[in-house]
Amino acid sequence: MRLLYCKTDESPRLSWYSWSPIVRAIARQFGIEIDELDVSLAALVLSVAGPSAAGSAYHPQTCLAAAIAEPNAIIIKPPCIGANANQARAAVAELLRAGAIADADVRNALEIGEVIPSLPVLGSVINRQLRQGAMIRELRNHKPTRYAPSEMGGASPFIDPNTVVVSMDEGGFAETEQSVSISDKQFVNIELFGPGGKGRVLAAHIELLAGDICSFSFIRKECLRSFLREEFDDAEGRGLAVSLQLKRTVLKADEYISVEASEINDQRALDPSSLNLDDTSPATRSSSRVEVTRGTNVSARSGQSSASQSGPPNKMESFAPSVQPSTARLMADAILRGGRVPLVDGSEGPAKFVIPDSTYGHLYQAVLDDFRIFGALRPGQIGAVTIVGLTKDGAEEYGANSTTFRVSADGCVRVLPDHGAEIYIERAYTGDIWRMMKVSASALEVWCEAALQKADETGTQAIFLLDLDRPFHQLIRRAVTDHLVSRGRAAREAKFMNIADGTRFAFQELRGGNGIVLAVGNLLRDFLSELILALAGERKRLVRSYSVLPGGGHVFEVGTGGTAPSTFHRFIASGILRWDPVYEWVAFAEAFRCCARYQHDDQLSMLAEGLEAAIEQVRHSTPAACVDTREVHFWLAKHWTGWFSRHQAGLAGVDAIHSALSEGEAEILAELRGTSEGPVDLGGYYYPNGQLVEACMRPSRHLNKILEECVPLGKLT
Repeated sequence: MRLLYCKTDESPRLSWYSWSPIVRAIARQFGIEIDELDVSLAALVLSVAGPSAAGSAYHPQTCLAAAIAEPNAIIIKPPCIGANANQARAAVAELLRAGAIADADVRNALEIGEVIPSLPVLGSVINRQLRQGAMIRELRNHKPTRYAPSEMGGASPFIDPNTVVVSMDEGGFAETEQSVSISDKQFVNIELFGPGGKGRVLAAHIELLAGDICSFSFIRKECLRSFLREEFDDAEGRGLAVSLQLKRTVLKADEYISVEASEINDQRALDPSSLNLDDTSPATRSSSRVEVTRGTNVSARSGQSSASQSGPPNKMESFAPSVQPSTARLMADAILRGGRVPLVDGSEGPAKFVIPDSTYGHLYQAVLDDFRIFGALRPGQIGAVTIVGLTKDGAEEYGANSTTFRVSADGCVRVLPDHGAEIYIERAYTGDIWRMMKVSASALEVWCEAALQKADETGTQAIFLLDLDRPFHQLIRRAVTDHLVSRGRAAREAKFMNIADGTRFAFQELRGGNGIVLAVGNLLRDFLSELILALAGERKRLVRSYSVLPGGGHVFEVGTGGTAPSTFHRFIASGILRWDPVYEWVAFAEAFRCCARYQHDDQLSMLAEGLEAAIEQVRHSTPAACVDTREVHFWLAKHWTGWFSRHQAGLAGVDAIHSALSEGEAEILAELRGTSEGPVDLGGYYYPNGQLVEACMRPSRHLNKILEECVPLGKLT
C-alpha cells in the first residue's frame, strides 16, 4: 500500500524533512510506503519553464493527475502557496540565480519578466487540481459538555461596543450581480467594447457546460473608493483601528481592492507608508492617519523580505512577514479579546473590520453579534461540526482569477458565445473590477450528495447557506432542489438559510452541544470553518479536512497555512522552528485509517489508533522545554512506538525503534537542543538547497542512525 505526500513550501516543507524519516520508518513496518511529490512553487515554475539545468523535465501537475486517477488513491497535502505575480517573480529570480533553468530563450523571457503574469502557476493551482470532490472539514466531539441554559454564555468576554464590521451596500459584487444557467455546451469570449465599437478580448474560448451556473458582477471603482474613504475617515474620527480583510494573494479581485486602498490612504495620510502592505502587521491608531492591518489568509506568503524580490523593492512589493493568523482567525482572536485588536504601542483597542464584499461581511457581523449577546464558548461545549464546501471544478471565487479583470477604459463588458447572442452585457467604467465565476452541475451534485450523506451519518439536517437575494444563489438553490427531487429525497432533508441567519443558527446549535452539517460555498468554507474552529479552543487542532476523489480515493489536507510564512522566517532568523505539526499528524492518522478500510486490515487501524493516542500524549505531556518542531517530532515517535509496545505485542520492528529511542533519549535531546541559535542559510526561499535543509532539520546523528538502520521487518505474530 502506498501513500502520496505533496511536498510544498515554507514551514511545511521544513517540517517534512524532520517528520518524513519517522513516519516512513514506522509505516514501513506495516507494509505502507510513503512517496512524495514536489508541488512547490519552484517545482511548478520549472515544469512550465522547460527542462531544468540537469536536463530533465518535471511535471508535478501531470504526476498529480495520474495519482488522482488511481483507484483508492490516498494523498496528503499540507498548505501550499497560492502564488501571486510578485511571488512568481521572486521564485523565478531564485531559479535563474541558481542556474536551474537551462533553456536560453526561456531564461531571457523570464528575466524580462513580461511572461510572469501568464505563467499557469498563479493562484491555488494544486488545490484546484486536488479538490475534485466536495471539501469536507469535520471537528469531532462525540460527548460535548452539556450546560444549563443559564450557563450557556459562560465566561463571556465583554465585546467592545465600538468594534464593528462594515461592508459595501452598493456597487459591490453582491449588489451588481447577474446570473445565468447554461443550457448547452458552448465556448464564450469575454470582451470589453469601448467608444466607437472598438473591442478587446479579455479572455477567450472559455468552456461552459450544460448545467453550469455563471455569475457576472462588478465592484464599481467610485463606490469602492467612496466606501473606503468614509470608513477610514470614520475610524480615524472615532479612534478605531482598521482591519482590511482581504485574501489578496489568492483572489485577484482582492489584490485590485488593495491597490485602491493603498492609493486612498496615500491621498489622505500624512505619512505615505501609513497603509501597511505586509497584510500582517498589528493594527494601530494614529492622530494623523489610519494605519491598516490586512488580515489575509496567505498574507506573508506574498513574500519574504524585499531583498528576495527581483529588481528594486517598491511599496507594493516590500513585505515584512510577522506572526499573524488568517483572516477568520484574526476576527476570532479579536472576539476572544473582547472585540479588541493589538495596537503597535502594546495595548489593545476596538477595531473596524472592513470587508468590502457584503456576502462575507454579514457572516462576520453575525458571529460578532452572537458573541456580544451570548458570550464565549465554554470548554468542550461545541458538538460535532461538519462543513461541506462547494469546491469541485474551481467553483466560485477560487476558480475565478482567470476571469477577473480591472476595466481599462469606459465601455461595455460582454460575454459572447462563439455562436448566438450574448449572454451578458453591462456598462463598465475605467477602474471597475469585473468578475465572472461559475459552478458546474457536477460540482453541485457532488456537493449535495456529500452534505446529505454527512447529514444521514450524523442524524442531522443539512443546512445550505445561500443568500437568496443574490441571483447566483437563487439558481444554485433551484439546482439543489432539483437534485433532491431527482434522487427521491424529501425537500425537508435540506434546509436553506441566508448566510447571516444560518451562521447565527449554527452557533446556537453548537452552544447546545448539537451536531450540525453546513453546506457552504468555496470561500465561505474557509471563512466559516476557520471562525468556528478558532473559537472552539484547542480542539481545533483535531479537525479532519478531506475530499473524496472520483476514483474513490481521498485527499487529506493539513490544517491551514496562515502561519507557514511567518514561522519559516522565524526559523531563518533564529534557527528555531515553531510550526505546529499536529494538523499533519491528524491527516496521517486519517490516511492510515483509510488504508485499513481499503486493505480490510485491523492492524492498519491500530497504526492510526496508536498515532491518535500519541498525539494526545504529546499535547498534554510534552516537556515545557520543548519549543522546536524537531523535538516535538521525537516525542511523537517515542509515544507512538511506545503505544504499540503496550497494546500490540509482536511488532518486532516497532519495538526495536521504541527501545532505541528510549535508550538514546538523552543523547538525542542533547543533539536536538544543541543546535546553534541564530540566522540559518538554506540557500533560498522558494528553491532551497536540499542538503542544507536536511542538515538543519535532522541535527541528531543518533536519531538519524536509528531511523536509517530500521529494516522493514513486516508484521510479526
